[in-house]
Amino acid sequence: MDVTCNQNDIQMQINRSVHRGLEPSDLRLIENDSNCLPSSSNGSINFNITLGTCGTLVVFSNDRVKSFYRNEIINSPTNSTDTEFDIICSYIRQPTELGTGEYCISLGGSALCI
Repeated sequence: MDVTCNQNDIQMQINRSVHRGLEPSDLRLIENDSNCLPSSSNGSINFNITLGTCGTLVVFSNDRVKSFYRNEIINSPTNSTDTEFDIICSYIRQPTELGTGEYCISLGGSALCI
């Protein structure tokens, strides 16, 4: 399983030759949204998760220097044992004071403020 943490999204690739029997139609993210379904190509199953969507949770470190984005891929075929893949990406935050006591992290064209 390969995970790439980008500025605006998380890309996940599951090699089907390593994880035999996995079918894209059986996989879903923690938030079961039709916009968050995997694609399949070249022997792999791929997820492209935009930060802040598809049930992705964000947690900040106690010192507020890092942010962690987490999601989960769930495999629930009818005749097999459930399998779960945790996805976690961490980012160094670059806070910007807005004058309201809030701090924001830039996510591409938008900002996440706390």
